Formats: sequence, C-alpha cells, structure tokens
Amino acid sequence: MGSAQQDSTLSQVIIAFAETGLTIDGAQPRIRVANSEITQNRLSGVAIGEAPPGSVEIVENRIHHNGANGISASASADAWSGGHVAPLIRANDIYRNAVGIYLEAVSSSGSGCLGVFCPSATTSGDVGSNHIHLNGWGISTYSERYGPVDTWVGRLPTAGAGLGSLIHNNIVVGNFGPGISLATAGDGGPGLSAKVINNTLAGNRGAGIWHSPDVSEGFAIQNNIVYKNLKGIVSDGAFDPAKISNCVISYNDNADNNKNDWVNYPATYGKRNTKNAQGLPLDAAMNLSWDPLFYKIGSWNTNGTSKDPNDDFWTNGDYHLKSHTGRWDPANNRWVKDTMTSVCVDAGDPKTPVGDEPEPNGGRIDMGAYGGTAQSSKSP
Repeated sequence: MGSAQQDSTLSQVIIAFAETGLTIDGAQPRIRVANSEITQNRLSGVAIGEAPPGSVEIVENRIHHNGANGISASASADAWSGGHVAPLIRANDIYRNAVGIYLEAVSSSGSGCLGVFCPSATTSGDVGSNHIHLNGWGISTYSERYGPVDTWVGRLPTAGAGLGSLIHNNIVVGNFGPGISLATAGDGGPGLSAKVINNTLAGNRGAGIWHSPDVSEGFAIQNNIVYKNLKGIVSDGAFDPAKISNCVISYNDNADNNKNDWVNYPATYGKRNTKNAQGLPLDAAMNLSWDPLFYKIGSWNTNGTSKDPNDDFWTNGDYHLKSHTGRWDPANNRWVKDTMTSVCVDAGDPKTPVGDEPEPNGGRIDMGAYGGTAQSSKSP
C-alpha cells in the first residue's frame, strides 16, 4: 500500500501480501489505523517514518505473520537535518512477526555539525496496552549516533530510540527472544531514557528486559512483573541503576529458581533486606522476588519434539492478578473473587497515580500490565 499523505482513517480493512503493508511518512495532520488486520507482508506490517506527535495512531489492530516487524517507527538525522517520530501504538494484538514493535533512531554528522547545531533523531512513541506474543523479539528499540566531532564546536550528533518513549501496560509473553530490548550504539550522545512502566513479561525465551548500560536521567523500569523468562532483567554491562524499582522479578531461569533474575546489576538487587506493608521481603529498591499469582500463566508446548523449537507453540494465559476482593474475568465479563490475593496488588511505586483502578484500590497502584487501569485487581 502506498504512502499516506493526508488526514485519513483506515478502519476494518485487510492489508496483506505487499512488500510493506502500510508506509506512513510525514503524516500531516493525522492518520489513524484501527480495527484492521495487517498480515503476511514481506517486510513490515506498518512502517512509520517522520511523524510529529499526535499525527499517527495505530490502535486495536491484529498485526501478524509479517516477515520483519509488526510495526516499525524510524527517525534519522544527518549533518543537515534532524528527524522525529512519535506514534501512538495502542491495544494491538501483535504476533508471529520477526519483531513485534521496533523503534529506531539513527543520527550521523557526516563531516561534522553545521555551525553550533547538531541535528538529532529521536523516537518517542507511546506504546501501551498491546498484547505481544510469539514473535522473534517482543519490543525492540535501537539508537545509534556516529560521526566525527566538529572541530569548531566540539559536539557529537545525538540520537535516541526510546528517548522519551513510554512503554507501558503491555503484555509481552511467549516470544522466542527477549520481551523488551533497549539498545544503544555509537560514539556519544545521550543514553537510554525510555520509561518501561507497568508491563507484564512472562514466558519469553530470552530476557524479560534486556538493556544497554548506557542510560540517562530519564530512564526508568518500574512496576513491572518479570516472571519465568529465560532471564529476568539483564544489563549488557555494569551500570548505576538509579531508577529501577518496585518490580516483581522471579523464577527467571530454566531451573525454576531466581539465579538469573538480575544480570550485571549490583549485588543489592534481589537481596532481601526490608519488608513491604504486607510483610513480604524486598530488596533495597523495593523489588519483590515472589510468585505474582496470575489467574493463569501461559505455557510453551514442545509439540512432541523437545529438540526442535521451530514447531513449539505458546498457549496464552490470563495475567489478571488474583484477589480476595475482586479480579476481572474477561472471559465472562464480570468480577470474581479468589481465595488468595497477589503480592503485586498495591505494591507499585507509591508515587505513581492509581489512574483508573476501581475501588477499593488502596490508594496505591498495582504492579503489572493491568495496574492503573479499570481491570486492575481490587485491594483486600
């Protein structure tokens, strides 16, 4: 399908069997793609280029079986001009792509910056409430900046995929690689400042969250549940984890223990030395190591060929948290009561607003993908 060049809405259409299903570049003032099926395209299902905030919305679609990315958003800059892409990617079902969602920013100065201005490429999307499963990788961001220092102004170009991006309330489960990957490369510029908030990551055959150690002030990983992935949260090198807190990180190891919950993190992470209001042991950053008590966790089936992962399949679960007082049952569209309550209820960062959580909500947000939403489990 061709490039979209004017304000338009695509709804209830099928986009299939193309090189790239839908290309959006320079969208002015807005394009909205909703309630559609985007499948079996050779490269990406949706490819987004330059697009200012508010101009691109990809919502409530089924995006699957595309050869490269389900959705990609890419900004670039050189010595002459900068680039910015900021899509809204919300409530999509994304599966069986090489990468579910791919955000990229690449910046190069060429022979140096122009005068005192170094153009920047940034990708700052809002990626929320998506169900991302059975892809090669779940969500991947990549930023690269390269080129010589300008001998006059002494500056490098800057770029960042995820700089300002909010990745929140997603269910990222049963992917063949990492659930979320946040990578940087190059010779200078800012580090990662993505905010990864209130996601559920489970059953991924790579790390739940993998990231480069090059992080900046805005970087945050908070209120997530990272459970039974191959590894938990992995840094690609030692760093100072200033804003990583209030998560449940547990049983991220094939041996079903907590050996690989934190990789290249300080020894204090995962070391229980305090307690929360429920009397459960926490580390110094308020992270729990505990069973989150989902109603039903998804699972892998080897299809009878344990040595061949290519034909394995994933059975989805229900990641609402158990609660004595009330858990939303989406299958029957009603509230039900459980015999126990998850430790993740009312266990998020106390500075995070409770949002749309129903009463009683304890005045504190739940962990995981439903925290802060109308389907959050009720407080005991």
